[in-house]
Amino acid sequence: MGLGKTTSAVIAALESSAKKILIVCPATLKINWKREIAIYSKLKAFIVEGKKWDSDATFIIINYDILK
Repeated sequence: MGLGKTTSAVIAALESSAKKILIVCPATLKINWKREIAIYSKLKAFIVEGKKWDSDATFIIINYDILK
């Protein structure tokens, strides 16, 4: 914890010029991912809740349980 893994992953995703980025993480960290993305980018990040998906967002954040 606290080693900058999230920041490194966000910057790597931005540098890769990917059109869509899927982030799969524990439910407790979804807000943290969205916050970190907002610090480094103006791109849209969307947190998946249930079966609702936003196809316009560049970053899609989902937790493990929803993927089942």
